[in-house]
Amino acid sequence: MREKLHIFGRGQSFDILSGFCYNCIKKITRRNKKMDYLCFYIECCDGRNICEFGYVVADENLKPINKDIILINPDARFNLGWSKGPKLFYPFKRYYGSGTFDKHYLEIKRLFDKKDRTVVGHAAFNDAKFLSSACKRYGLPGIAFSYLDTQKIFRRM
Repeated sequence: MREKLHIFGRGQSFDILSGFCYNCIKKITRRNKKMDYLCFYIECCDGRNICEFGYVVADENLKPINKDIILINPDARFNLGWSKGPKLFYPFKRYYGSGTFDKHYLEIKRLFDKKDRTVVGHAAFNDAKFLSSACKRYGLPGIAFSYLDTQKIFRRM
């Protein structure tokens, strides 16, 4: 059974594999302390440079507590590469009018730094590489975090 949790209010959704994924996450992260989850995604303007960081913070029962989409000026040209491929929700002008990654760095880093937080993403390995690359590009310290990748869990099903 598959359940979608719509978190961004613009038609984009995180797939939550009900039962299996939830139980898997609970087994991996079982603790006596109160904890929460950070589910995030990244969009790039050209396959390398971040233009969007979306996230939802959920409590231990996966009830959303906080969510946002941080638009980032990629300081690069948009080249999505596919005529019928993925489309971004906002016009390019809106991204260019936002702050560059270094202006949003602390806000993003704080999301990952919270103790007793489990980070979850789909294809999170790629998103972690995008974050690392952006930090290097702007001469910022890397953001260290461990994560559960739902893409890997899904492929094993």
